[in-house]
Amino acid sequence: MFNWLSVAILLPLEVQFGILYKISEGFLGLFNVSPNDSADIDFLDAITKPITSHIVQIDKSAITDIALNQTDGEDVTLLMRCEDGETGSTCNHIFAYSDLSDAAVGGILLLFSLLILTTCLLLLVRMLQWILQGQRTMKLVRKALNANFPGVFSFLTGYFAILVVLF
Repeated sequence: MFNWLSVAILLPLEVQFGILYKISEGFLGLFNVSPNDSADIDFLDAITKPITSHIVQIDKSAITDIALNQTDGEDVTLLMRCEDGETGSTCNHIFAYSDLSDAAVGGILLLFSLLILTTCLLLLVRMLQWILQGQRTMKLVRKALNANFPGVFSFLTGYFAILVVLF
């Protein structure tokens, strides 16, 4: 339902006014990037990298060794590890000096991410309940649900309601 309504609302706005184009152009301005067909920019990575690099870092050479079968049967860890006293840009994440296994670190990160996701969803539901509980909002919702098309188009009201329910 959300996807259909998004397309039904945003497509005509984009065709008529170019709103999405203007919004994306604004985001390009924030990242100091000019619109270019050959640009290969990963915006999600640019936004999340500063945070995720302080949580965990992966040893890309270990991934290459595993892919090329150059591990010689030894235990290979995918996490970037640092020895005590070692410093640098690779040693500034939470699990740099940990002696936990990769599976344990993965389990901790999975539980933490599920906790954050659940908390955000619960807060979103609470916020929506708070917004929609007022008398004024109830009047607006009732007015929108019981609306009739004006004049000669009043016979289309029922058909429109069916389309809304279907999609």
